[in-house]
Amino acid sequence: MSCDCQASEILGSESGELVASQLKARVFNIQRYSLNDGDGIRTVVFFKGCPLKCPWCANPESRSIDLVNIRREAKCLHCDVCEQDVDECPSGAFEQVGYDVTVDELLKEIAKDDVFYQTSGGGVTLSGGEILVHGRFCIELLKQLKTLGYKTAIETSGHGNSKQLGEMAQYCDEILFDFKMMDETRAKEVIGINLDKVLSSFTALMNTLARSFLDYR
Repeated sequence: MSCDCQASEILGSESGELVASQLKARVFNIQRYSLNDGDGIRTVVFFKGCPLKCPWCANPESRSIDLVNIRREAKCLHCDVCEQDVDECPSGAFEQVGYDVTVDELLKEIAKDDVFYQTSGGGVTLSGGEILVHGRFCIELLKQLKTLGYKTAIETSGHGNSKQLGEMAQYCDEILFDFKMMDETRAKEVIGINLDKVLSSFTALMNTLARSFLDYR
């Protein structure tokens, strides 16, 4: 089954149409100077929320779409009384994972790395979590990035709304498609993925103009 959760969306008061500038999504990290997520030097936006349950997940804090607080042992001072308060923690060990952003806010963050894109041929990669959890937001973000002349890429498992994935592809220079497991039964049992749907989505993507890279994990 596709994940039904979507990014927070604000509707126009009169027509009920989505107001693009007011779309919001939940991210948990913006990683700068990445060299492994597409051509050149990249800025990677990590979105929060994923319907899968991969035991090997590299970012387990991204799986829940909810805001969560975590304690990083390496930073912890082991105070006599821990307030478990993000704002009060003296070492920053106790932190909130996830925050909400608008398209405009993300564009401003991305623009800070323009010099790296220009000198390396890099660009912006949307990752997760699973970007299809925030499908409408990602489509609008990619659309605006292309309008501004950025090179764009997405990383996805293909598990989600195939129509939205196809629309995203129209605004991508690269697609990093992450095939999690290729045994249909095991894929369903271990990570909860619908392999038939994923393969259908991938086949549809291969018919687009986007460059697609297979990423076996």
